[in-house]
Amino acid sequence: MFSRREFLKNLLGICALPLVLSSQESKSKKYLVVYYTRTLNTQILSLFIQRALGADLFALETLKPYPKDYDAMVALAAEEKRKGFCPPLLALPNTKQYDVILLGTPLWSLDISSPIKTFLIQSDLRGKILIPFVTNAGYKFGNALDTIAKLVPQATTTNAFEHSFTLKEKTSRNLKVLNQNKIIQNKEFEILQQNKVQTWLKNLKGISNAI
Repeated sequence: MFSRREFLKNLLGICALPLVLSSQESKSKKYLVVYYTRTLNTQILSLFIQRALGADLFALETLKPYPKDYDAMVALAAEEKRKGFCPPLLALPNTKQYDVILLGTPLWSLDISSPIKTFLIQSDLRGKILIPFVTNAGYKFGNALDTIAKLVPQATTTNAFEHSFTLKEKTSRNLKVLNQNKIIQNKEFEILQQNKVQTWLKNLKGISNAI
């Protein structure tokens, strides 16, 4: 388990890596990274992507916190998916000024997380390019891409999904508990395999011409 200081030290180490996009390349489109995280894995990846793309960042937060207990959380995620429940959020980002929205979500019950679903339904994403990135425990995208395409048909997703990214995380029950007083990071989380992330980001630099 990492302390806050150790977490920040590792995060700064990640951010100190050479950027894969030049500032000139990233100016062709205005990027926003919108993500939901519960165990910090998606947050770590989002921060890395934000810096590499020169993007703005918005973390979604639910009005009512999710349970910390792993089994209770799994059961609740399955129930929310079955009922199509969209949890109220504390705030939504203003997406009007952005061309490309990178959408970060953990995979819940083989689908997007419920807070991301709320964002997609309640936001005006007409004409936006959506590029999902998903952290998962070995199921890759699951049904996430199909769900996003169905929820926001007015956004550009067909071609953008060619740039979508999935990162497997090595999970443990301890990782599933987020103590509000400490930053918990799984040492084996595959964000440390930075070459995989950088290769994906290199493919994004041609997005202005490709989409």
